[in-house]
Amino acid sequence: MINHNFSFYKFHGAGNDFILSDTRDKSDSLFDSALIKKLCDRHLGIGADGLILLANPNNNSSIFSMIYYNYDGSRAIMCGNGARCICAFANLLNLIDVGKYFNFDADDGIHNAMIFNRLENNWDVEISINVLSQITRIDEHSFFVNTGVPHLIKFVENVDLLDVYNEGKILRFSPDFGDDGANVNFVELGEKIKIRTYERGVEDETFACGTGICAAAVVLHNFFNKAFPMNISALGGDLQVNQLNDNILLLRGPATLVFKIENFYL
Repeated sequence: MINHNFSFYKFHGAGNDFILSDTRDKSDSLFDSALIKKLCDRHLGIGADGLILLANPNNNSSIFSMIYYNYDGSRAIMCGNGARCICAFANLLNLIDVGKYFNFDADDGIHNAMIFNRLENNWDVEISINVLSQITRIDEHSFFVNTGVPHLIKFVENVDLLDVYNEGKILRFSPDFGDDGANVNFVELGEKIKIRTYERGVEDETFACGTGICAAAVVLHNFFNKAFPMNISALGGDLQVNQLNDNILLLRGPATLVFKIENFYL
């Protein structure tokens, strides 16, 4: 066993959980796919939907850079809930202040963010989400849009009774979405807008998906006349989506610190 001398922090955003580490003064080359899988393993490691590294910024306007890896070790260009968590982490590290706008960068570009408030180990965070594609209507009930991650939005009558794992797995690997596939989001319209998501890279249902909720909001606004701001309920809680312009959404919701680990020996 090796003590790698990294501190890790476990956060979750509406039940979507992540391992975070500050690598600004360290090499991130340690984090190959094998180690990421070990860390994210819920039985043999810390357990999480993904790993997020806080790195030095890639441009002068950003405070930090966000590097995101899925549960399976693959790199993704963006994660909405993870982005809210890394903003809370940056505040914990005294890089940013509550109540002030700031920029950070991810693989899909620059994002604007603000922490509205903090109560002990809980933060209320809003981040911008870049809409990277036009909406493609696949059929009467299905739509495709990229909000930093490619998403299939499929409307269903009763999302609570749906077999999200098996139905999502089939659609996630559809050849229509290329070799990388897409996240699959099942959405129910009713008194509340409900969503459940099968995430690629995790290859399972997650409690929430920030970019998926944003993708659903874009479709709801453009095809179902739903007005912004929009509240959408995931298994892990409610998130709010607003619109800055046609290409930028605002995702707001909680980020919670679960625990800190000083050493690990995988």
